[in-house]
Amino acid sequence: MIRAITCLYIALIFLLMFLMAFMLPLDGYIDYVWYNTCLTQGRPEDSEPGFGLICNITSFFPDNVAVKIPRILSLFLLILSVIIFSKNFDIFTGLFFLYINGFQTLGAYRQGTATIFLSFALLFVLKNKYKAYNFSNVFAFLFHYTSILPILAVWFRKYINFWIAIILCFGILLIELVLSSNYASLLIPESVLYRYINLTNESLPGSSYFAFGKLWYIFYYSYFILISYNYFLVKDFNNYFSEIKKLYFAFLPIIIAVPTLTLLDSWAATRVSSMTNAFEIVFFALCATNFQRMIMFLAYFVRTSIASLNFFVF
Repeated sequence: MIRAITCLYIALIFLLMFLMAFMLPLDGYIDYVWYNTCLTQGRPEDSEPGFGLICNITSFFPDNVAVKIPRILSLFLLILSVIIFSKNFDIFTGLFFLYINGFQTLGAYRQGTATIFLSFALLFVLKNKYKAYNFSNVFAFLFHYTSILPILAVWFRKYINFWIAIILCFGILLIELVLSSNYASLLIPESVLYRYINLTNESLPGSSYFAFGKLWYIFYYSYFILISYNYFLVKDFNNYFSEIKKLYFAFLPIIIAVPTLTLLDSWAATRVSSMTNAFEIVFFALCATNFQRMIMFLAYFVRTSIASLNFFVF
């Protein structure tokens, strides 16, 4: 009965999202007007290749159609993802996947698509499907260059323990220096690096919405750090869960960096935060208790509800 109600609830959410995709105005949804310009005029110089290719295609269509194409494609990708994660774990993990990744699919196409492919990448790691894992990583990177953080972390997970993770966290906190290094330019075009460097220098806006966002980042991620720390550093694991523990240490620097960057009032916190989504889904599916699942889901339910009201109503 509960599963049937959950399936109906997911279907209703997708119906609402499709209505929003068709009804939201061309220049007034979320705060990604920049995306509309790209979709109607073609790929900008500092855009990732994946999103840029879509922009080059949509620019041949009328403006109102050009903007709706990625909205619909993103929603179909999200539906497919929810189905796959529900089948591999359970329907409640599918619902959590919808809330943790869904909001971005109506505007933040680059980051939203990247986080979905990063989630698939971790699923393939757990299934030992490394070709599919690498394929997912390529797509994530082509849509958002910040994906390089979790990609490198997972690649080198065998060499990361708790203390190395803490040290790496300080590296993320010095993200401006990292982006300014010669090594960063080998992976990311300089035009994009300058944009990211300027972003790290900006403070989070002082609106009431972003004030709530700051509190949310601090309290939710502090809670997640606590429950994941208690889980992975107290229990003994068999081979399967020892692999998840390696993933935990790989993502720990990024997880810790989010509330810390928030306390430092850095805009980078908003970009780094979505890079933790993939591991949060794994923890929710395989490690969290029912009570912890409820808290994690409620946290994202509140966040998504307030964000929706802020962007789509007010």
